[in-house]
Amino acid sequence: MLLILRQAREGKEVRVVTDQVVSPTYTRDAAEKIAWIVEAARPGTYHVANAGECSWYEFARAIFDKAGVKAKLVPVTTAELKPKAARLPYAALANGALRRLGADDMRPWQAAVEEYLRIL
Repeated sequence: MLLILRQAREGKEVRVVTDQVVSPTYTRDAAEKIAWIVEAARPGTYHVANAGECSWYEFARAIFDKAGVKAKLVPVTTAELKPKAARLPYAALANGALRRLGADDMRPWQAAVEEYLRIL
């Protein structure tokens, strides 16, 4: 997040893919939920992600909007970027194990972005 904010503030073009969908997650939120899992002694395999999903482009747009930063944001496809490593087009996570425990109270990723930007 800091890299694209810096690029935008420097007036650089920010090229972000529109064809990869993810579940943006604030590390503080993930750490708090993981600590709860450990303290509750609930062994298992968990996905821990903020609620919702978006493309990387939508994520970048939300960051700039919430930060009040004018950006030269350019939507591109993964093929146009030609990444060195393969990326899944759909990598959003669902908190199914947490939901089964009645503990899927992860806030929307948009709210997490707002908090992160407030503490910068």
